[in-house]
Amino acid sequence: MSKLKYIVNGILKDNPTFVLLLGMCPTLATTSSAINGMSMGLATLFVLVLSNIAISAVAKFIPDKVRIPSYIVIIATFVTLLQFLMQAFLPSIYETLGLFIPLIVVNCIVLGRAEAFANKHTVLESACDGIGIGHEGSRNQSGHSHPCRPSRHGHHGSGRCRQPEGAANTIGLSVAVV
Repeated sequence: MSKLKYIVNGILKDNPTFVLLLGMCPTLATTSSAINGMSMGLATLFVLVLSNIAISAVAKFIPDKVRIPSYIVIIATFVTLLQFLMQAFLPSIYETLGLFIPLIVVNCIVLGRAEAFANKHTVLESACDGIGIGHEGSRNQSGHSHPCRPSRHGHHGSGRCRQPEGAANTIGLSVAVV
């Protein structure tokens, strides 16, 4: 399978939120605004890509008995790095997302991709898979790429739809709610 196909599969066929129905809790919890949803999606993308790369690189050295705990430690390392970076450079977003950032460690999308994909494929393939799956997560959580109407797959971006209804604005711009 080509590297591009891994990315496309993550966006279309293996869509974690709307096709596989994984990771719905952070999706619903952080999509009260498009900015919050996009921020959480990008945070998840960051952790997913880097943890896929690291797990793929070390998977053959990890004994089966400690495989899942080892993956959790790797994922937790990248989540901690993400928290430090957000606190330093994006404090307002970090304040808003707060508790949901550490929950990326136990997000079934991230751990599931580590177990189902990263430990069985090359580093480059795992990076491409992380981009595809993570990109779709950031798209769905922000709703930025999906309008409120259903797409051809019947999906919609929850943040993009929920924010205008509740706040009469999206990404800081006023909108008319009919």
